[in-house]
Amino acid sequence: MRLDLHSRNRVWCRPAPAFRAYWVIILFGMVQTFACSISIPGEFLDRVPAPEITSFSINGAPAVIQGDAINLDLRWNGDLNNLVAFFNHTGKDVRVGGIRQTSGVTPNRFVIPQIYVVTGVDGSSRNYSVNILGGFPFPDSGQTQCSSGTNADGAMASCPQTITGQDGDYADLPKARSYTGPTQHAVFVNDYTTKDNATNLTWKSCSEGLSGPMCASGTLGSYTLSPDTTTCSDLNLANSGKGYAGMKNWRLPTIEELRTLANFFLAGPTIDTANFPATQSAQYWSSTATSGTFAFFANFIDRNSMSQPKTGSSHVRCVASPSVAYTPAYIDNNDYTVTTANTNLRWQRCSAGQNNDTTCTGSAITATWLAALSYCQGLSLAGLTWRLPSQNELVSLAQINAGSPAINANYFPSTVSGLYWSSTTRPTSTTNAYRVSFSDGSTNTLLKTNAYYVRCVSGL
Repeated sequence: MRLDLHSRNRVWCRPAPAFRAYWVIILFGMVQTFACSISIPGEFLDRVPAPEITSFSINGAPAVIQGDAINLDLRWNGDLNNLVAFFNHTGKDVRVGGIRQTSGVTPNRFVIPQIYVVTGVDGSSRNYSVNILGGFPFPDSGQTQCSSGTNADGAMASCPQTITGQDGDYADLPKARSYTGPTQHAVFVNDYTTKDNATNLTWKSCSEGLSGPMCASGTLGSYTLSPDTTTCSDLNLANSGKGYAGMKNWRLPTIEELRTLANFFLAGPTIDTANFPATQSAQYWSSTATSGTFAFFANFIDRNSMSQPKTGSSHVRCVASPSVAYTPAYIDNNDYTVTTANTNLRWQRCSAGQNNDTTCTGSAITATWLAALSYCQGLSLAGLTWRLPSQNELVSLAQINAGSPAINANYFPSTVSGLYWSSTTRPTSTTNAYRVSFSDGSTNTLLKTNAYYVRCVSGL
């Protein structure tokens, strides 16, 4: 039925209670009522949009939404205490802890899962648990033996030895070393990559200049960073612009990423050569600059890492992943311990000798390597069992861009800008152990009889 009404006339439609029909009331100075049927799309009559989050991302990384769970991988990147999410939803509003959320504006603390509550226009609601994998992923150091003798300065042998608490006493912490590759690409058959299953990083299996399944072809390249080498970014143009192994995010790794490849059991090259063939016992560049003229390298003959002039010459191994800034993710446990997110490692907030208080008052003390092992095993704090950290664990705390001390001072106040012991022995020179400098984030080995600072870790 069609109604042609003059401007003075008005029409109302009211639904009849028992069926989908409407009464039309027409005013022509008098009221007349007619029955009529009006076709209206069912979504307007039978339902309203369900309250849902339809997309979610942080720092440009998209989340995976599975049912009521939102999962996001932000490893290598992000202080999870203050992240801003971008999201779309079909509800009236979204709240976390009762606070209304604005996409791209409202920050939240994601070191623990956060519950996003979406309220629909009809008052219904749906809860989403947002879980973020963050922090610094790294594998076990690879050291499976302990130094022998009453002073732990003898040959490497099966653990335990006379001196306990060494790196080799604790296997696969925080996670086992695991690689897949070299893997030949299905389409670009000359391209080989190696996946680190502990860090989720994908590496080019060969050093730059080499190729083939065993990296036996080509000539090993040596590069400077002044001007900056573009050899890794050139891989993004390979295969007629489709990228090496079909990936277009190749770059020079950061020093944090590069150091995770070091194996502290092997003599040299100190890397898992089955997965990274023909690696040289030499220096490899990182993209981490300490100034306009210096940058970090990792040495795969002795596992040390420090900075050198960019005009120096080193080899290159490229990594494929989004370019992110390394920022460890921490949780303050309010008992003078700090947990690193997603590693299950719990740290002593204060250095040995300092008071367990908010600002770590008092003076940090130094100790020989044997005394440092003993101190950590005897530490009574938060009801936990403590030990001296491995080199991989200890260097994960180093934050080069933090200045000096090179550590997050909000979680580790009064840290000394000096050398701290790890529990990892240099296997080719067992009178030496590895240490980390928290003045600049560099690593090296020194005599176990020297005295350096100590910070303990818990997590077995």
